[in-house]
Amino acid sequence: MTEKLKVPLRSVQQRLFIPLAVGFIILLLSFSAALIYSQRSNLIRATGELLESSYDELFLLLDEQSDSLSALASLLLTDNELAPLLKYQQRDVLLNRYQQRFLELRDKNHVTHFYFHRSDQTNLLRIHKPGQADDFIDRITMKQAVETGCPSSGIELGPLGTFTLRAVTPVELDGEIVGYVELGREIEDAMSMIHRRYGTECIVAIDKLFLERETWEQGMRMLGREPEWDSFPQYVITYSSLEAGESFAHRLLSADLTSFTVDTGKHWHVLAKSLPDAAGAKVGKLILLHDMTEQQRFFVQLFIIEGCGTLILLLVFFAYLVYVRKNNQMLVDQQERLLSNNDQIQNYIDAIDKMGLGLRVIDENFKVQTANPTFRSWFADWSEKTCSKSVLNDDTPCPDCVRETGRSCHYQRETADGRVFDVAATPIHNPDGSISVMEVFNDITERRKSDQQQMRIEKLESIGVLAGGIAHDFNNLLAGIYGNIALAKRKLDAENPAGKYLTQAEKSLNRATNLTSKLLTFAKGGAPVVGHVSLGDLVREVVEFDLSGGNVKPVFQQADNIWVAEVDKGQVQQIFSNLTLNALQAMPNGGHLYVDLENCDGYKTADGATVAGKFIRVRFRDEGSGIPPEMLDDIFDPYFTTKQSGSGLGLATAYSIIKKHRGQIMVESEVGKGTIFTLYLPASPEVNMAGAMDVNDGRIGSELNARILVVDDEEIVRTLTAEILTGIGCRVTPVENGVLALEEYRRAKDSGSAYELVILDLTIPGGMGGKEVARHLLEIDPEVQMIVSSGYADDAIMANYADYGFKDVVSKPFTVEKLTAVVEQVLSS
Repeated sequence: MTEKLKVPLRSVQQRLFIPLAVGFIILLLSFSAALIYSQRSNLIRATGELLESSYDELFLLLDEQSDSLSALASLLLTDNELAPLLKYQQRDVLLNRYQQRFLELRDKNHVTHFYFHRSDQTNLLRIHKPGQADDFIDRITMKQAVETGCPSSGIELGPLGTFTLRAVTPVELDGEIVGYVELGREIEDAMSMIHRRYGTECIVAIDKLFLERETWEQGMRMLGREPEWDSFPQYVITYSSLEAGESFAHRLLSADLTSFTVDTGKHWHVLAKSLPDAAGAKVGKLILLHDMTEQQRFFVQLFIIEGCGTLILLLVFFAYLVYVRKNNQMLVDQQERLLSNNDQIQNYIDAIDKMGLGLRVIDENFKVQTANPTFRSWFADWSEKTCSKSVLNDDTPCPDCVRETGRSCHYQRETADGRVFDVAATPIHNPDGSISVMEVFNDITERRKSDQQQMRIEKLESIGVLAGGIAHDFNNLLAGIYGNIALAKRKLDAENPAGKYLTQAEKSLNRATNLTSKLLTFAKGGAPVVGHVSLGDLVREVVEFDLSGGNVKPVFQQADNIWVAEVDKGQVQQIFSNLTLNALQAMPNGGHLYVDLENCDGYKTADGATVAGKFIRVRFRDEGSGIPPEMLDDIFDPYFTTKQSGSGLGLATAYSIIKKHRGQIMVESEVGKGTIFTLYLPASPEVNMAGAMDVNDGRIGSELNARILVVDDEEIVRTLTAEILTGIGCRVTPVENGVLALEEYRRAKDSGSAYELVILDLTIPGGMGGKEVARHLLEIDPEVQMIVSSGYADDAIMANYADYGFKDVVSKPFTVEKLTAVVEQVLSS
């Protein structure tokens, strides 16, 4: 094996490190050159941004000062004496009244100009220069205030080339403008603030086209400055925060309006911008300068440090080459050992394939390098794709990729088509230093579905524990109310007005009974009381009743010779009603509800499993809005509903009932087209429905004259049952517990007047229940006839009563008709 590897396994040093060393030196030189250019560019850009910020900040500051002047002028207008004094041109009074105020404004707010103007734009008074007045004011801010009648502010260019920030505010008296108040301040203090904040020097140059030479030169001499009109061809400098030589200033003034750098012993970054007045006219240049000398010096020092660092890196690199040369043979030996394990790895891959697991190897480029047959059968188009693309249909690598962490891990992935895989991922460290990943896939889709099914069943069972207890107590109360209302109606004449109120009370009780029926469906261990039922007649009766008066039309289709169903009529009736009401609510604008029935020799479940047996398939198809795919897995969960007024128990009830009948319920839906619910219910093909009789359809016969023992812990139920049975001629003895029942039955039998029927309550809290009492009664009298009664489907006895010696069953709450019909049938059988 070693001889075979000598050719492909050339020296790592020859293959990699010598070219890498040359490339690294070239890279270092290129990096140094790029660093010089990058650092200089960054420095220029940063100072350029600083100068732009200085320019923007200057005008923001001027705007703030303008607003401040306008606010101060508005504050002056709060003086009620101002308008009359201005209207009547009381110059001396204004001077005496506002001279001290001007001094305060100058000290606190840097106000340098304070004017009162007449309404004809002539000056009435300069508070800052009382000796000068009566001249015509034609400044831009003044014109704007006159034209608009509103306050105006802005930068004004004076005859001396200085800029003054001015705010002019009209003064009104009785709705008439009687004059104007004007405040002004020089902008030099704003430039000084910018200089202090950003370290930026400022030069203001005014275009000679906007100045009169004679006036300007006179002004300069009045200010004690030497006029230098001819120093520059186009501009005169009116403000400068630094001493700039004539040559330097000439270079700055002759440059375009842009950003540039200048070296004069110092390194300057310059930004030249136009300077607008209040009317927007470009009257000059604003030149901002930033001294970059220290930054440039720092950059040179940084370059020296980086050069030294480059030399150190070169030394470290060559030391690393020496180290690699010493370990080269060890790497080659390790590669040979890894390659010698190829046969073992292939055997491992074959074993994984035989176990029905998928395996793939991912290279350093996230490409699927190889895969076993099982993986290829799951993901046929896996080749030439990234690992995430072949499974998740996404080109983005997974965030928890083993290639990135270098650690084995275990996780689950769900594919775009809904399959779920359990994945074990292990990194493979290749001889060339790269990392591949080996992943083993296990398809757990069916196991996930089984887990979800079991979770749904456990939810129903947990709710049943609570529901059964509530329903038991509630049904005992309903039994008493039901019976007493029925007996009360019998005592009344047909014309008695109280009769209709009792009828309404019975309807309300029917709703309460339906609610307890839903709760009992969830009761732990509750089984249906199975009988022979014609589903065709039952579904037609329920659907037509629930859709009566609505805008949804039922359409029935039934195959010939439909078998007889083996179901609990009341529970199945509840399923049909729930599905009908769901369809009605899904079609608020009307439509059709299609119901069809057919015989079925077995069926296939949603996951493809076959169930053998005789069943009747009942299908409800509506034309409603449909159910979104993401909700289909939740619709059978208790309390899950998409309706504001829904309880979330309808479909959960149907699901529970079907499961207890050992049937199946499945759903198909498409948004915008409708929903199909398919039920499979057990059937008895050999039973002739003509010979089957439903206990609930029995009628009340004539007087029976039978002795009956009634056992119930609820006094109201005992009393009511006794009164109902007495009403049909029976002689009734009520007792409250099992012990008394056994004593009474034994006494009556010994005396030769045995009871012909015993009605037992299945559940008696704290005492002997119906099941145990029945066992003892059968020991006393094997021929005893018993009926079991309960308001709680907690025991299989209610469904399989005959196995425990009972002749029939009656559930609470019961009507007078139902009780008497069951008693009559048992006594006559």
